[in-house]
Amino acid sequence: MKNATIARIFTLQGAFNGVLGATIGGVLGTLLTANLNTLTSIAGINLLGVPSMGLPIEINPFKVCVILLFAVVLSLLASIYPAKKAASLKPADVLRYE
Repeated sequence: MKNATIARIFTLQGAFNGVLGATIGGVLGTLLTANLNTLTSIAGINLLGVPSMGLPIEINPFKVCVILLFAVVLSLLASIYPAKKAASLKPADVLRYE
């Protein structure tokens, strides 16, 4: 394999992990946020100190999308350095002590 191919594989794997992680985190985070007042009342937690008063929750879809996009971009950027390092290694050197 060429070095560019190895780097591309690692970068694509990092992008896939970033998209998957951002999607799962975004869905779970949005669901948790949307139901935060219900969950705190079930647990008997009163965050504001006033009985039967919940937190003012507003979910802005644009902000959620921007955060998810930022998470994907960061994961892609974080995969570039390991991809370059993996591409520069020789397979024989890596497998020598296996």
